[in-house]
Amino acid sequence: HKQPVLEENASETKIYWEILRALGNLVTDNAASFLVRALDDYAPDMRSCALESIVEICEKDSQIDLPKPIEQILQIALKDPSAMVQLAALLGVTKLKQANLINNIIPLINSQENTVSKQALSSLAYLAKSGYGVDVKTILEEKIKTVKEEHKRKRILDILQKY
Repeated sequence: HKQPVLEENASETKIYWEILRALGNLVTDNAASFLVRALDDYAPDMRSCALESIVEICEKDSQIDLPKPIEQILQIALKDPSAMVQLAALLGVTKLKQANLINNIIPLINSQENTVSKQALSSLAYLAKSGYGVDVKTILEEKIKTVKEEHKRKRILDILQKY
C-alpha cells in the first residue's frame, strides 16, 4: 500500500478518521474523490471508514461523480486483506444492491473470519430477496458442493429453499 495519508500520531489519526466519517454526509464530488483516495490508506480502519462514507454518499445520490465506478471500488474492497474492509464492502454491496458482484461475494463464504462469512451469506440472502433470487441460487447451487462446514451448508440450503 501507498504511504499513509497522515503519519502515526494518535490525535491526528483520530481526527482523520472523524473527517472520513463526516464526509459521508457531504454529498459532493470533492468529498467523494477525497474518500476514494483514502481507500489506499495503509490502515484498514481508515479504508473501511472511507468505504462506509462512500457508500453513504452513493445511497444519498446515485449520480455522484466518483473517480472510478462504485462497482469497481466494492470489487477491490471485497478482496482487501482486512476483514474490516471486506465487511464494509459486503454491507456496501447490500445497501447499494450491487447484484453484479454476487460472484465476488461467493469466495468470502470461505472466510476464516466468522463475521465475514456470515455477512457474505446475509448479503446473498438480501440480494436474493431483492429480486436477484435466480442469480444467487444458481451460484449457491454450485458453491454448496464445495462447502464443508455444516452451519454454512445449512444457511445456504436455507437461502436456496426460501427464495
